[in-house]
Amino acid sequence: MPKNRIMMALVLVAVAAGCAGGYGKKDKLLFALDRFNNQVRWGRQEQVATFFVPGLRNRYLKLVESKGEGLHISTVHFLRSDVSRKMTRAVVRYRFRWHNSSDIYVHKTIIVEHWHWVKGAWVLSKLEKASGPDVPILPTGKLGMDKPNRDGGSATSGSTDQE
Repeated sequence: MPKNRIMMALVLVAVAAGCAGGYGKKDKLLFALDRFNNQVRWGRQEQVATFFVPGLRNRYLKLVESKGEGLHISTVHFLRSDVSRKMTRAVVRYRFRWHNSSDIYVHKTIIVEHWHWVKGAWVLSKLEKASGPDVPILPTGKLGMDKPNRDGGSATSGSTDQE
């Protein structure tokens, strides 16, 4: 079992022990993070799209359609997370290793994911590239949604403020 998987398993056990008695926001966040990033890795675009707020969902599907051919994500490593005290926001960093079948280079990109708690579920409202080349299918940059409305739509877009 890779070192990263063992670390994530330990984090899951620790959080689950702290939230005994049902599935709380932490449990749902860990499930969403694991599910989203594994679905991205395995190229399950329709499942990945369900985690995005509507504006990013459409942008993601367009990117996959235009740039997803031949893209292979070999690993996704959890780096660190910062969760708000009220468990309504989470900022999580991952390292993606990926390549295109058209070249021989393996790229490393660090992606920062911004998650918000909306109507009993975690939604991905913004992706930022912290370092490395753009992952062709991930909608990073200034067009992310800073904070979703209660219905999961965009409250603002284009801001670079940290929450």
